[in-house]
Amino acid sequence: MKVNKLIIQLEKTIGILKCYENWKIEDMLDDIKEKVSAQKPNPLDQPKKTSPEIEISVPIDKMKTMNRQEITKALKKYKKAELIAIGKQLKLKLTMNNNKAILIESIANHFSYLQLNDKMANR
Repeated sequence: MKVNKLIIQLEKTIGILKCYENWKIEDMLDDIKEKVSAQKPNPLDQPKKTSPEIEISVPIDKMKTMNRQEITKALKKYKKAELIAIGKQLKLKLTMNNNKAILIESIANHFSYLQLNDKMANR
């Protein structure tokens, strides 16, 4: 920060300090904290918004028996947020940064790997 910006910021605080000219510093800070917290609720105190549980028309148990093409076809009708919710149910780490095709492929890969592991176990 440059000194000029610091000067501007300190000039802004002069007005606040003049309002509390005859106060003790601790009392001034308590008063400021009380006024600020009364105006704006602390965002950390508010509960986090959670995404609602999404009902999927193709049950996850049924997807375990489907092949990769059937899974991708069945998932194309869902939006990104719904695909992420499906991935969350499968304990996959999916983000909104990915495009829809990558989300679908990630879910399809998950089931493909499960099927591959079953096939290898049954050899």
